[in-house]
Amino acid sequence: MIPRESVELIFRHEGCPEHPYWPGGHSGITLGVGYDLAHHSEQDLRRDWLEEGRIQAVGPSEVSGLLSACGKAGNAARDALPRVRRAVVSREGAMEVFLDVSLPKYEQITEEAFPGVENLPELARGALVSLIYNRGGSMGREATPSWESRKEMREVRDAVADGDLPEIAAAIRRMKRLWEGKGLDGLLRRREDEAKMVEES
Repeated sequence: MIPRESVELIFRHEGCPEHPYWPGGHSGITLGVGYDLAHHSEQDLRRDWLEEGRIQAVGPSEVSGLLSACGKAGNAARDALPRVRRAVVSREGAMEVFLDVSLPKYEQITEEAFPGVENLPELARGALVSLIYNRGGSMGREATPSWESRKEMREVRDAVADGDLPEIAAAIRRMKRLWEGKGLDGLLRRREDEAKMVEES
């Protein structure tokens, strides 16, 4: 498990809204602490949120709308929002899913995306889990727009392999170019917080 400071960083930036929402762009309907239904199947949702013994996070009457939103992103997710926006998400249940399901999953994705991350100080590892929690583990695909937008992710990967903490922090800060001037100041602050956490490690 990543250190408490890193968990708090993720929680602070993701939040835990009372109702499902659509963040816009290519995202899906999101509930709890950044649980994006675009990246989860109906089976995932049933297992992660409705499994017997888990705190009831959403009411039974609201499940069908959420299940129908699984796998939908962008405009399809936006169109699905009216069916689920009034669902009430229990904070206690959402936190259980965050700590028991989402964090371990994203720690594993971080290890796969950044080989050698296990050799870094705890705070640096935690900052990179936050980065992956927000951006995913893709390094981009050549000859597609993702190759340019994921350039700094590859730079972070290379710096992790070298154990170069200053370069990891610098590459995270360089990512800000993607969101500057677009009204996405929350992402700029998150990247800065992650870079500082790497430096503090």
